[in-house]
Amino acid sequence: MKRVTLLAVGSRGDVEPCIALALGLRAAGWTPRVAALAPFREVVEGHELAFVSLGELPSRFRTASPRTPSHAGVGGRALFWAVYQRLLAGYLPQFIEACEGAELIVHTGLAFAAYHVAEAMGVPCAALAFVPGVATSAFVNPLFVRRRLSVHPTWNRATFTVEQQLMVQTTGHVINSWRSSSLGLRPVPRRDLLEHRWAHTHAMLIGVSPHLVARPADWDARVHMVGPLLLTQAQSDAPEPALQTFVEGGTPPIYVGFGSMTHGDGARFTRATLTALRRVGRRGVLATGWGGLAPGDELGPDVHVVESVSHRWLFPRVAAAVHHAGAGTTTAALLAGCPAVLVPIDYDQRFWARRLADLRASPEPIEPAKLSGRSLAAALHAVLEPRYRARVAKLRDGLREEDGVAACVEILERLFIDHA
Repeated sequence: MKRVTLLAVGSRGDVEPCIALALGLRAAGWTPRVAALAPFREVVEGHELAFVSLGELPSRFRTASPRTPSHAGVGGRALFWAVYQRLLAGYLPQFIEACEGAELIVHTGLAFAAYHVAEAMGVPCAALAFVPGVATSAFVNPLFVRRRLSVHPTWNRATFTVEQQLMVQTTGHVINSWRSSSLGLRPVPRRDLLEHRWAHTHAMLIGVSPHLVARPADWDARVHMVGPLLLTQAQSDAPEPALQTFVEGGTPPIYVGFGSMTHGDGARFTRATLTALRRVGRRGVLATGWGGLAPGDELGPDVHVVESVSHRWLFPRVAAAVHHAGAGTTTAALLAGCPAVLVPIDYDQRFWARRLADLRASPEPIEPAKLSGRSLAAALHAVLEPRYRARVAKLRDGLREEDGVAACVEILERLFIDHA
C-alpha cells in the first residue's frame, strides 16, 4: 500500500482537516500517518490512524495575558517568527521520524520544513493551507488585514513577500543547520530559500471555498482551491447531557466562544457577553476554551457554560454565534447556516471577519477593544434579523456542494503517479 505522512503543527483547526484527508486517502488505498503535537494523539488515534508526536504544546500557547502582543502585521509577524524558530528546532527531529518510509508528504503551514525531508527522500510534497496565503495582487496577505482586504495590487503582493521573507530570514539558519547535520543536504542561501521551497512544493492545496474567496487569476497552476476539508463525524460530536437539556429546553440560545483568543481579557469579555445577552433577551451557551471567557457568580439559569463543544452539533441549534472568526469556526458556522457576530483578535481572523462583512453575511466586526455590552447587544440585534440568516444559508448551500477531501485525494493521486 502507498504510504503518506501528513504533518500538522498547530491547533485543532489544523489537525482535524488533516485527519479528514488521512481518512480520505485511506479509503483510496493509502496507508496514512498523522504527525501533530502531543495533545492531539487521542483524537488522531480515535480515528484508528497512526500517530507520531511532534512534541508538547508550549505553555505560552495555553495561557494568555493582557500584555500578549498581536501576531498579525509586520511587527507581530516578526515577533511570531522569532519565537517560532526556537520551537521549530525542537520539532525537526520528529519530522524525520514521522516521514520515515513515506512515499508522499503533506504538510500544513507551520510544518513547512517537511519539504526538506521530501527533498532528501526524493518523494513528492504538497502543502496544505486553510487561508488563501499564496502571493497575489488581488488582496492583502490574510495576516496583514486591517480595515480592507485590498489596498493596491502592488501593496497587496508586497505583504506576502514581507511574510515570506520574515519566515525564511528568521528560520533559515535553523533549517540549513538541520539540512546539513540530519538530512545530508547542502545548505540553501537564504536569498534562495523562497524559490527553493516553491521548486520542491509540487502542489499547494488551499482548503478554502471559492464561494467565500474567488480564486485569484495570478495564482500558479500548482495552486488548487479545493474547499474545506471536513470530518463527517468526530468522537466529540455527542454533547454532554446537561448541554443538550439546556439547548432543547427553551428558545434557541446564542453561542459565545473565543477559544483562547482574548489575550487574558476574559473577564471583560464575559461581562460584555452577559450584559448583551440580557439586553436582547436571549439565553446563552458560553464556551470558556483555554481561558477565553471567565464566567463567575454572575451567571443565571439562562446561561450554560462548557469548556468546549462540537460546533458541528451545536451551531445548527443556536440562533446565532459570537466568535473570533478563526477559519475553522467560521466554516463550521457557515455550514450550519448560523449567522455570527465576529470579534477578530489575531492572526488571519480580521481577513475572515472582513470578508463576511463584505459579503453582507455578518454585521460589521467588533474590534476587541470596543467590545462592550452595548456594542455586542447592537450587533446581536442586527444579526438576528432574517436577512443575515438568508445570506448565510446561500453560502451554506454553496459550501455543501464542495468535497475538499475528494478534491485533495484526486490531486495527490495524480501527483504521486506523475512523480513515479
